[in-house]
Amino acid sequence: MTPQRRARIIGLLGGFATGLANASFYLARNLDDTPLWDWIVRGGIQYTLFTFPVGAALAGWLGTWGAVRWRSIPVTILVIVLASLAGAIVSTPGSHFLVCHYWGSSSDWGCYGDIWLMVETPFMWFLLAIMTALLALVARRIADQRPRAPVA
Repeated sequence: MTPQRRARIIGLLGGFATGLANASFYLARNLDDTPLWDWIVRGGIQYTLFTFPVGAALAGWLGTWGAVRWRSIPVTILVIVLASLAGAIVSTPGSHFLVCHYWGSSSDWGCYGDIWLMVETPFMWFLLAIMTALLALVARRIADQRPRAPVA
């Protein structure tokens, strides 16, 4: 396995783990007495157990891929911003789409007020930008490793 591929896999898995941690934050905020198994089967609150890890994994993979491929600092900053934006769009509006239009009903009270989209999406973008920047630094360090010469 090449160091570049190893770096992208670490970006994917690191992003997925960060998304699961963020979705578990919503479990901690859950105020009703829903058991853990029922919460998992329902997909979390507003399907965040599905959309947050997918969006974070996408941001992590895109960020590490771009950081390893293009080495200049301005391009890396642009890659981190765009990758985290893509992950935030999959995470927050993705869960809103699943709740209100695909699996749920649009007559739900949570679908009328979209103020949480205006607050939660930029917050998620900020969190994913931090995660993507850290994973990009780790990916560059891993991708720069040269294979060692065999000792004779």
